[in-house]
Amino acid sequence: MAIIVGLIFFIHFKNIQTRINAFNALDNKIIRVVKAKVTPDQIDVEGDHFTIHSFDNNVVHSRLTISGYLKKQEQQELLAKINKTSVINVKGIFEKLAKPTNFNQPDFALNSYGKGEYVKFNKATFVSMEDSTNKSIYTAIHQLRFNLMNRCRRLTEPIKGYCLTLLFGSQTETFNENNEALKNVGIIHLFSISGLHLFAFTLLLERLGAVIGLTRGKIKFLVVGLLPVYYVVGGGSTSLFRAAMSAAILAVAKGTKSLDGLNIWSLVLMINLFINPFVLLSLGGFLSYLLSFILIMQARVENVGSIMSSWNLFLISVPILLFKTYQINLLTTLFNMVFIPVFSTVVFPLVAITYFVPSLDKLSNVIIQIFNKMIQVSNELPGLINFGKPNELITVLIFVASLVYIGKKNWRKSTGLFLMSIYFLTFLIIHIPMNGEVSFFDVGQGDSILIREPLNKSITLIDTGGHVGFEKPSWARTRENHFIAANSSIPYLKSKGITRLNNLCLTHQDADHIGEVSEILKNFHVDRLIISNGMQNTLGFKRKILPFLKSETKLTTILAGVHLKGLPFEILGPNHSGSGKNEDSITLYGKFGGKTFLFSGDLGQVGECELLRRNPNLKVDVFKLGHHGSKTSNGKSFLAEIQPKLAIISAGRDNHYNHPNPETIRRLKELGIPSVSTQTRGMISYRYGVRNVGKWYTKIAQ
Repeated sequence: MAIIVGLIFFIHFKNIQTRINAFNALDNKIIRVVKAKVTPDQIDVEGDHFTIHSFDNNVVHSRLTISGYLKKQEQQELLAKINKTSVINVKGIFEKLAKPTNFNQPDFALNSYGKGEYVKFNKATFVSMEDSTNKSIYTAIHQLRFNLMNRCRRLTEPIKGYCLTLLFGSQTETFNENNEALKNVGIIHLFSISGLHLFAFTLLLERLGAVIGLTRGKIKFLVVGLLPVYYVVGGGSTSLFRAAMSAAILAVAKGTKSLDGLNIWSLVLMINLFINPFVLLSLGGFLSYLLSFILIMQARVENVGSIMSSWNLFLISVPILLFKTYQINLLTTLFNMVFIPVFSTVVFPLVAITYFVPSLDKLSNVIIQIFNKMIQVSNELPGLINFGKPNELITVLIFVASLVYIGKKNWRKSTGLFLMSIYFLTFLIIHIPMNGEVSFFDVGQGDSILIREPLNKSITLIDTGGHVGFEKPSWARTRENHFIAANSSIPYLKSKGITRLNNLCLTHQDADHIGEVSEILKNFHVDRLIISNGMQNTLGFKRKILPFLKSETKLTTILAGVHLKGLPFEILGPNHSGSGKNEDSITLYGKFGGKTFLFSGDLGQVGECELLRRNPNLKVDVFKLGHHGSKTSNGKSFLAEIQPKLAIISAGRDNHYNHPNPETIRRLKELGIPSVSTQTRGMISYRYGVRNVGKWYTKIAQ
């Protein structure tokens, strides 16, 4: 039997891999018109940007996420008013799902694979819309979900966000602002629809069935029949699938001795893996099944109290959380002991009652604001440790030792000492590394460079990357989202256990160099912010940087020739005060791992000539091309003079500026200078040891 099941799974997984390969072949930059069938609850419009989660279409005939921009306000209003299943015609291109291009960057493609989406449709433009003739149980349930969610949308924040999240698995922007605090405190799981919510739903159905006089058999039939409906209405998360499927099997098999908790858990996992082979590769999916397994095993082996049970669940989740998120809050168990009772007895019932009695909106908001304040206060308490990322072997070792600690009472003392020792040694290795690095993050069209010396003697970040925006009419404006650093430099820095930056150097004020400053200052303690003299007087500085500066960060303005203690560079430019423009770019020269590096921001050819005039003997091993490889920088005579052995290009894929310019590439070839670009190789890193011997690494293999 096991062989047959294994063979079925193998054939199924092989078929999915074949589908992924086939869909990837669509990534050929050919503009296509897609007729996307979509339910109203799967349309998101903000400003001129739209996202459609289509359940069927005329090209790939499967789920497809479509994203693009609207050209007219009338199109925005049309999409926003859709209240039934429709066919939306869009024009755009198919692209492969993006894989991580930076080391230790989250892999969002796995989430899409889990939903049955193997390709994306980007750069879409709205063409037309028509009513759909497709009527099915699926569309009917989603129509029901849309209608029910509208009742939440009539409430005000913050109860509106709680209502949409806890009842329908849909988060608002206002609610998302608290996500980081929920993760830090360790109670984000409370806001994922799962067993608690399902228990309330089934209890409601049972009471309703009893009131109208249904027999137990009919009530069971009602519960089992409506659980799939609740799964879709509730947003379809992994934790909800596990809880709903477990409840359905338990209801059907009630009284059957052969199916205990572990058997049901195993059966649900097999079903989930068949539907979504990637479920255990996501943090939420893995923890959902792991922690439920631990609870089942604890109940089978011994009578464990609630405090000990919470501690065991925390202990077993720590190595997984460190490997995936790089940080842990030592007070998580305490926070859960406080917040779970408050959430289950006050917050969740309050949200459900307010949904049916909207007149309680104001009172509910007061209580929710108090609950939010409790979360904020908890988030500010000491306890959150940015541990860093342990390697795979250490993670497995800690995980196994944690299982032994939980399962073997007689071994707890020795296993506990072993766990403390391995955690301590791993922490030291991560936080006092013997190697240094010069790493060029892939931030798209922008710059962000990390220079970290061995033993973390100094940690410097040059620029932050950022999105280049253009002026738009009021209807087309969207919220300012800072997702570039959050998916590139920030996770990498945290994976290295870095919580403090000694220096944050901003070469000039262009958005693609300083646009993510607010996120860096929010996530790290920055000792010193370094800018060129004069930039502090600009509007860009006052709007994009000054509001986010903390008292702990010292603002330092520099010009060429200034020597700063703790900055591992010679400052070669600018030579004059300016306003943070390209020609005012900070130019830095340093030696790391036996190689000399030159960073010149967006300095143009006139500035390069001035740089050579002041430094006639300047020679470098590695040159980060100026202005992302623009032909207005990187003059041939300048390149010939500094004689770099390698040129690094930091530019976005398919960018509007045609960077790096073909003329620049031609200059490099004529001078015999090899180049590596973040466009094709992702993050580029030179890592070296205390003996100044280094090696180059790229995230994307050649």
